[in-house]
Amino acid sequence: MTSVPVPDLGPGPGPGSGPSESTRIPPIHPSNPPRHLTGNQPFTDALASAVARRISESQKPTSASTGASTSTTPSASLLALDQALLYSPALTRGWNAFFSALRTGCTAAVGDDLRELIMCRVAALNRARFMWAQHRALLARAWAARLGAGAEAEAEEKEKASGVLALLQHAPPHAFAPPSAPDPTSEPQTAQQNWRAEGAQLGMDERVLAVLAYTDAMTRDVSVSDAVWAQLKTAFTDEGDGLEQVLVEMTGIIAGYNCGSRFLVALDVGGMKDWDNANE
Repeated sequence: MTSVPVPDLGPGPGPGSGPSESTRIPPIHPSNPPRHLTGNQPFTDALASAVARRISESQKPTSASTGASTSTTPSASLLALDQALLYSPALTRGWNAFFSALRTGCTAAVGDDLRELIMCRVAALNRARFMWAQHRALLARAWAARLGAGAEAEAEEKEKASGVLALLQHAPPHAFAPPSAPDPTSEPQTAQQNWRAEGAQLGMDERVLAVLAYTDAMTRDVSVSDAVWAQLKTAFTDEGDGLEQVLVEMTGIIAGYNCGSRFLVALDVGGMKDWDNANE
């Protein structure tokens, strides 16, 4: 089966990388905050925590495409997301703590490949262009590393990583549900089998397909069918006593990035609320 080409959704939306400003709420510039936040200690503390997080992320090997600069100046380090959150210092601190835990505090069973896979699938389902632009290159890198067949296979790995991005963007909701799932909203079983078969060609095993089915159910339905839940548990049974931790963390990542995508789209963060403008 031939994969659909990945459309170009533009550069990552960090400051200086090309996005327009929000049409709904102006970004806060650290050197010129709103009058009521000038000299406000909670704002100062929230700004410091946001800058520290972005600088820390910029020093990681996979951060080249996050849009965060390695500069230590606040305006260069912040993302458009931070510049919206800073209107609420308390929300900024809580947001950074929560998403830092999701990104770096989870068990090794939820590795970079699965985490970025979830983020990009949520972004595609919720049409969150800012999130997609932030994470697509990170997923491509993590997926190539997952395949890891050696330097001679680099071109093939990159091609498969691009195919994964296309699949996440174009597969309809519930495309990865278990074939026996009694869900009237699911794709017909033949179509489901085709999407799952294409995923297998791109290196997706039963664990990955189970994670995608769970992501789709949580994102589109909120309620998760017993069949989808059973598929997820079965896929991670080899985690033994750590199974419940994996399931809780997986659920937290999906829920967290659903929250994030809705915030980004509703406030038009980075001026990127219109997915249709991206030449899908």
